This record gives sequence, C-alpha cells and structure tokens, in this order.
Amino acid sequence: MIALSDDAKVVVTKDSMGDLEMASGDTNWRPFYGGSSPLAWSFVPKTHDMVISDSAGNAVFLIEQADSKNARVLLAAACRPDQLAVTGSGEMLVALDSSRSALWTINLKSRTATTVPLSQELDSLTLLRNRTTFLVSSRKANLALLKISDGAAAQMSAILATTAAGGH
Repeated sequence: MIALSDDAKVVVTKDSMGDLEMASGDTNWRPFYGGSSPLAWSFVPKTHDMVISDSAGNAVFLIEQADSKNARVLLAAACRPDQLAVTGSGEMLVALDSSRSALWTINLKSRTATTVPLSQELDSLTLLRNRTTFLVSSRKANLALLKISDGAAAQMSAILATTAAGGH
C-alpha cells in the first residue's frame, strides 16, 4: 500500500516490518509518525494532510501536514476501517471496515463521523473519476454506487447485473 500527495512531493508506504515510512522532496526515507498499526491511509486532495486508520488506536486520525511531526487529531473512535477514500473536494472521508461490513462518512471540516446504515455486506470501496461517487461491491449482492454529498449524506443505488443474449 502506498499514498502519494497530489503534487507528488510526499509519499507514504509501509516497510517490510509493517511500519509507515515517508519521503518528501529530496529527503531519504524516514519513519512516519502518526500510525502505530496502520490499516489504511490516504492523502486529502490538494494538501499534505493525511488520514490514517490505526488498528492499535481503534480509530481514524487526521495528521495535518503529514511531512511534519504534527499531532494526530481524532476523527472517529471505536472503528477499524481497512479502506479509506476522500472525495475530490477534500471535505468528506468514506471509511469501510470490510471485515464487519461497516461504513462511515467523516466530515473533515467539522470532524464529525456518521455511521451509514447498510442493507448489504460490503467488501470493497473504489472512488470513481468524478471524485464524489464510489463503487461498492459485495460477494453476496450486486455492485452498487454510493454517492456522498459534502453534507455527509450517503445515497446508495444498486447496479443491476445484465447478461448478453445467450450469455451465462
């Protein structure tokens, strides 16, 4: 897993020991401070701010200016999402715990988390090109689109599977 800032000046990855390390500018790789047991991490668009899901802290944190040693800011407690994605505006974070099929939206400006009720178990979360819509999938149900507004409202709609004539 790797995260790269939009301007390509900061990169964060996991080393062979499972610790996060980063490089920025012309610096060498160095330890990244802020995640002791990271499950997932992502940059906020057009910033060097990073969100991290930390299994040891059982929470999601924001680290402003990830290339500094700023303190972590708690965004959501009692959660362990293994997939994170930030909308293109940088205002909303979507977090999925695929092992428990739990989904949260987190407003990064107000720093409030909302649990999204689900009618199906979700396994994966992929941000689509328009940067406000996500493709969510499940092993037990059809694909669905998840649309997130900047007000944290989540709207999910199923994508019906079709087969070509004579296909299986």
